[in-house]
Amino acid sequence: MPTTAEALLVTLLFIAPGLLFELGIEREIGYWRTGIADRTLRFFATSTVFHTLAAPATFALWRAYLVDDQVLARVGALPWPLWGALFGYLIAPLALGTLVARRAQAGSRWVWPIIGRDPAPKAWDSVFGQPGRHRYVRAKLAEGGWVGGLWTTPEGAPGAYASSFPHGEDLYLPLQVDVDPRTGAVLLDAHGRPQVRQWGLLIERSKVELIEVQDIAPPAASEKE
Repeated sequence: MPTTAEALLVTLLFIAPGLLFELGIEREIGYWRTGIADRTLRFFATSTVFHTLAAPATFALWRAYLVDDQVLARVGALPWPLWGALFGYLIAPLALGTLVARRAQAGSRWVWPIIGRDPAPKAWDSVFGQPGRHRYVRAKLAEGGWVGGLWTTPEGAPGAYASSFPHGEDLYLPLQVDVDPRTGAVLLDAHGRPQVRQWGLLIERSKVELIEVQDIAPPAASEKE
């Protein structure tokens, strides 16, 4: 561990790219790969990769502005290339981490070498961690009876939400669907469409025996009105 303030500052600056890259991922897909020891190693490893890739540009900036203590004094202000380097040092890893997380959610294979083929620690996170999906969700309660709802985002209302690892599993569905409480069959209206109620549904995993999920097409504009 660093023993001086200067050493601590250097250490923090070194791991900053890796930390920001992981932060970009975790902002999108949650703290799936948690654990302080594992995360610290990833911060250092990722930062090493970033610093290696940026070494030519870093050397050029150092030779142009920092090798001589008098250069910045003669310039009188921080040069724009250094401002750009500082900005990129902070923004680029965060943006790249966010991009990797979103591509992982979309199922892109090129992110596998970066975050692993199956980054979600549980099936719950894999199923409910995918954005932009529209689904019927039916749940059989442990005490008996079925409930159902829509995994979607109604206009002008909060969207569906699922907790993620390592927190307890619960699920919020913004719209309920009427189902037969004995069989779970979806009840239809006179036009043969599911009966949707403008009531949200909060489901705690520990109170549920079984959850069924079915992907559906996004609701048409006429169905939203």
